[in-house]
Amino acid sequence: MLKRIAVVLSLALVLAVITSGCRERKSGQLEDIKKHGQLVVYTSPGFPPFEYENESGDICGVDMDIVQRVADKLEVPLEIVPCEFGSILGKIVTGKGDIGASGFTINEERRQKVDFSVPFIVSEQYLVLLEDSEINYVEDLAGKNVAAQEKTTGHALLTGAVTSGILQNKDCTLRGFLHAKDGIKDMKDGKLDAIVIDEMAAKAYVKKDQSLKTIPLIDKNGNGLDAPEEFGMMVHKGNAELLALINEVISEMITDGSLKASLEKHLDFGKKN
Repeated sequence: MLKRIAVVLSLALVLAVITSGCRERKSGQLEDIKKHGQLVVYTSPGFPPFEYENESGDICGVDMDIVQRVADKLEVPLEIVPCEFGSILGKIVTGKGDIGASGFTINEERRQKVDFSVPFIVSEQYLVLLEDSEINYVEDLAGKNVAAQEKTTGHALLTGAVTSGILQNKDCTLRGFLHAKDGIKDMKDGKLDAIVIDEMAAKAYVKKDQSLKTIPLIDKNGNGLDAPEEFGMMVHKGNAELLALINEVISEMITDGSLKASLEKHLDFGKKN
């Protein structure tokens, strides 16, 4: 009996230590990150030039260059955890990761759950098409099959256009995909007429594949479905220390030109770095 009680107490003690560690991890303050021994970043590596897998299988991109510099300043290794885009925000909310870095548009809905860094990229939504496509404007998507990445602002904009906007009752079928490469494959297989992704990602894919072209997602009057979007890094709500460090790194990279150099470098994604 005493032995059983001792075992139970030992297990309880181990559980308490683990739980305590989880509580400390969720705070994500700089001292906690240093104690943990690594900076944990969640990303979805299917969005070049911001995050992608190169030929060596390494996760690279503009976002990764930024968080690597943050890790260097903290003098801890960078731990990059790949996952589906739609799950990243939850990982940061629950404290499983320190930073969410995956080409996130800063918007009020997300601000309710996480804190964002200063923006480091301004982007717009673009159409990716086959080279011989005759689609030029949003109106041309009438009667077409179009897709965007699930749980992104691009998908939300298209949903609004189809359900109550410019494409309402226009027989436009909207689908979702997990990664842009999946949408491009479906388009080449004749299942889609167009996909919608952010400007830099669209240009990166088109630069790699000459069978594709990209144009802004605008109507015949030259108007986009929404205002230009700002990209930022997300952290746990109230994590002022880490946020300040990320903002410092972004400011430095803008000033010294390394952010621009990173963007230009990763537009040639897929090559060994």
